[in-house]
Amino acid sequence: MCACLTEACGSCSPGIAETVIIKSELKDTNPRPAGQTDVGLQRRSHTAGMALARAWKQMSWFYYQYLLVTALYMLEPWERTVFNSMLVSIVGMALYTGYVFMPQHIMAILHYFEIVQ
Repeated sequence: MCACLTEACGSCSPGIAETVIIKSELKDTNPRPAGQTDVGLQRRSHTAGMALARAWKQMSWFYYQYLLVTALYMLEPWERTVFNSMLVSIVGMALYTGYVFMPQHIMAILHYFEIVQ
């Protein structure tokens, strides 16, 4: 098959015909689903990268706002780390306590108001 897509037209040089055959063989060995091209894959990875960069930028902005509101920007890095670790541990303990004990308190309230027998 030559470049003009006919079997034997004779107008194309042998090099072009071989190149077309090699390219067609490569296409057959790497089939893709319909509509999925290299450009589509690049766009998806580029879009995913942009979404990740946008999410990172948004989280950085929230962290910067947290530093400004709590005045943690004035502390040394090690002091900020100690403060943040204490804050995370206190919030974690509060969430765990709520998870463990809130169902009991809610059931007691529901029994008190005779919603649940």
